[in-house]
Parts: sequence; structure tokens; C-alpha cells
Amino acid sequence: MHLHLHSTSGISGDMLVGGFLGLGLPLDFLQEQLEKLNLEGWEISQKSVDKLGVSAIQFEVSYEEQHHHRHLTDILEILGKSKLSPKAKSIAEDLFQSLGRAESSVHQVPIEEVHFHEVGAVDTIIDIVSIAVAMEYFEIESVTASTIVEGVGKVRFSHGECDLPVPAVRELLGDIPLQRIPVSSELVTPTGAVFLQRFVECFSDLSPLLQPRKGVGCGTKDLPHPNVLELQLSGQKLIAEEIIRLETNVDDLSPQLLASCIEKALTAGALDGWASPVFGKKGRIGQQLVLLCLEKDRDLLLEILLKESGSFGVRVQTVQRLKLDSKHENFSTEWGNISMRSGFLGKECWQWKPEHRDIVTAADRTGQPPVFIEAQVRQAWGAKLLASGDQK
Repeated sequence: MHLHLHSTSGISGDMLVGGFLGLGLPLDFLQEQLEKLNLEGWEISQKSVDKLGVSAIQFEVSYEEQHHHRHLTDILEILGKSKLSPKAKSIAEDLFQSLGRAESSVHQVPIEEVHFHEVGAVDTIIDIVSIAVAMEYFEIESVTASTIVEGVGKVRFSHGECDLPVPAVRELLGDIPLQRIPVSSELVTPTGAVFLQRFVECFSDLSPLLQPRKGVGCGTKDLPHPNVLELQLSGQKLIAEEIIRLETNVDDLSPQLLASCIEKALTAGALDGWASPVFGKKGRIGQQLVLLCLEKDRDLLLEILLKESGSFGVRVQTVQRLKLDSKHENFSTEWGNISMRSGFLGKECWQWKPEHRDIVTAADRTGQPPVFIEAQVRQAWGAKLLASGDQK
């Protein structure tokens, strides 16, 4: 399964757990798993709340006040002695170790000497273990997220007063993109930040999931906006990525040079390239020339456009795209080896087609029409996929 986080109000441990409960994680099952920690003096509950018109699940942990701070070794010992499943235990240990490394770096002390303070409190231990239990329960294999938002201003905690985000969160997030909104409140907690660091493979405001189940968790604060986090879960996940669109209009380039420019751009790494007729200034008929590329290839393709197209300027836009996971394989046929490109959504193949140049080569070699060879190869490859159970 694949999880996508849609964040409009940051991320915290209780918001994540509330979202998992909204997706269908049974509270009584979670209770049973948490009891395997052999911690005393805590209770969990959930309730449906309204956050400025948005229905959400609020996860609450009630516990007895404790007056000692735990070290990382104390928490790992609790997990080690627990009867949690090996997978849930491994996920929880990984999250706490990541938190420990961040605190160690921020305070410049060995990881063994880090006092976890708020992070070592019972409610945070419950939050992190609940997240680990949920990840195993839903069999989550990958995670994506929208751009994460954070508030502005200062916050007071056990080490004093500091700017948002707090030092441990800054350390954990690294270069993860943050959108700052004008709310004087901490929106990203260390528990939320460590989840992003450890599990999120890419950040895109375009959800890659098709027909997802949704669960909404919320924080305890009442803010000027809905203080919620939406979790989307699906077995169907596209690949989401940001690419660059380069665009320019030309009205004095011959068709031959236009085709040559596009071909050169494709050879240099453009993902796609095309030209469309446009009616431009001064009544001129021209062409709109468009290239799609990755960020790393932008400058090279800009150079090609400015040198080859006759344009004095290029419009540059960042665009998002969703795509199938494509694979190239050699297919042995009676007409020779044909390179096949297949597009997968998860384990299901939704599209397949042969490489046209291989079809033309086979046609020249055998004297058969290319259209006949292509149809036969498509059918044979489809039958192979059907036999393997990959075809949708």
C-alpha cells in the first residue's frame, strides 16, 4: 500500500495516529499492541471533532505525570523488552534513533547522553509506537507528501525560547521544503519531522494515488485554519515528479530547422518536444516550440533553444506530472529481438508498446509490413503479460 500525506497545518504524532484511525485502524487493536510495551499509567482514546468545518479524528493519550527524563538507551530497552512484532519494533527503534541523532547533533553531546525531555514522555512513546503499528497494519510500502507548512515566531520549551521550527525539527528536516504561513504556532513537531525524514520519498502537492481511502487526523490546537492532516491510502500509485517546461514562439524558422532543433533537444536529454502552429503578432503564422526536461538538463536545453531556434527568449515553468512506472525489456520474436516498453501501476501493466525503430528494422529484414509486425508483437507481449498475471 502507498500513503500520501496532505498537509495544510503541519504534522505531529497525534495527527498521524488520528489519520490512521480515520483510515480504519481499530482502537482496540492499537490498545492491545501498546500494552505490549509494559508501560504503566496511560490510556488512549479517540473522538470525532469538527475543525472549522472539517471532520477529523482526535487521538488522545492520558498519562500520569512523570518527573524523570529518559535517555535513548532507556527507550530502546523498553522497546527491546516489549512483545511488539519485529517489524513494528524495528520501525519504532529506527524513529527513536533518528530523533536521538538529531538531538545529539543540535546539543553537541554523544547520543548516549541525550536527554529526550518532551520526546521521552509517555505520550510521545505512545505516538511513535502507534505509528509503527499502523505502518505494519496497513502494509505501507512507500510514502509521499505535499509541501509541509510551518508557523512563524518563537516557541518556549524545555531548553528555553527559540525560533520556529525548533532546532531538532530543523535538523531532521534538512532540505525538506517548508512553506511558512502567518500563524504564531508550532505546526511541525519532532515526531512529525522524524516521520517525514524516515519515510517520505518525495514531496508533491499533486497526489500520486488513484481512488484513495482517506483519514483525517487533527491537532489539539484551535487555529485560524483547520488544524488537520489528511492521510490518503491506496494500492495504486503513480510516480509524481516536477519537471521543467521550456517554451518559445518562432515565426521565421524553416520546418527543416525546426525539426532539427527538436531532434537535437531530444538527443540532449529532453523528455519530450513538439511544435504547434500559432497566430502571432503582426499577423504572422508561427510555431510554439515546447520542450519538457528535468531540472538537471535545463541549462543545456536552454542553450540549444537560444542557439538553434532563432528565439531571443524562452519561458521557463516548473510543472508537475504523474506517470506510470515504465520498464524496458527485450522480447524475442520470430522477427528478431524487439525492445518493449511497459507502463506499470504497482504490479499491473496498463500500457505496452514496441520500439518503433526495432519494428522498422524487422520489417526491412523480413519484408513484412511494419503495421503487421507491430500488431503481432503487441498481441504476443499482451498474452505474455496476461499469463504472468501482470496485465490489468
